[in-house]
Amino acid sequence: MDTSQCATRAHIDTGSSFEGPPERASATLFNTLRAEWFYLALWILVVVVASILFGMTGLAVAAGIFVLMVLIFLGVRVSKGHTLKCAALGALATTLRVTEGF
Repeated sequence: MDTSQCATRAHIDTGSSFEGPPERASATLFNTLRAEWFYLALWILVVVVASILFGMTGLAVAAGIFVLMVLIFLGVRVSKGHTLKCAALGALATTLRVTEGF
């Protein structure tokens, strides 16, 4: 794998386009969250509803599922040779997009 492209907007697929040319522009946490804002809102809604319905147990389970998924995707991306920044941003974007099919 060519790690020179890691952590660029062209390399981290966030499901929507950023402004400007993506080839060498650096991807940031803000840009990743901005591109995936709808799915982030869905995850927050799930956590809030779970905490309302089931109290702290529901909050812990919903937040735990989110964190576990981020860690799994992070491990997969690091094992494929991505840099840590690239793996973290990609794992976050992938976890947020899990709700895309619902």
